[in-house]
Amino acid sequence: MVRINLLPYKEIKKKEVKAPTFILHGGLGFLFVLFLSGFYVYFHWENMALDKAVKNQEKRLAELNKIVGEIDTFKKEKQVLEKKLAVIAELEKNRFYPVQLFADVASRVPVRDMWLEKMEQKGNQLNISGVARDTFTLVRFIRGLESSALISSVELLFSKQREVSGMKLQEFSLTCLLRKGV
Repeated sequence: MVRINLLPYKEIKKKEVKAPTFILHGGLGFLFVLFLSGFYVYFHWENMALDKAVKNQEKRLAELNKIVGEIDTFKKEKQVLEKKLAVIAELEKNRFYPVQLFADVASRVPVRDMWLEKMEQKGNQLNISGVARDTFTLVRFIRGLESSALISSVELLFSKQREVSGMKLQEFSLTCLLRKGV
């Protein structure tokens, strides 16, 4: 006898196979979603850590910029102080120059024959005005000034005769160029 199985065994087999495949695919999908979620969480935490690091670095940069600003201020103050010190050093170097110049000019004035009325220094120029007994006294004074180590040249601006108490005297004005670094 021929046996005929009227039960749909192929369909039952298909149903049996579908159930484990569905579970396998569902499990793999769940693992994939879990894997992607892990990546998302990992990168989210990394992003947060980097944001925190950037904020810390920006804060540190602001602190350093403040320090750099203070350093620039100190440098400017240092330059101002160095300029002041240079001026003080120059003044200290030339401190006795006016005294030496006055003493040198005074030592060259002929006693009882001449007197100085005005002596004024402007930069490297010295203006002298006064009265001499005669022209020869004035010439002796000018030659004395020309031989001075502090004076480079002497120029007579004017000389005119003036009467004082019945005496004829020579009124004069000179301009002298001073030497620097003496």
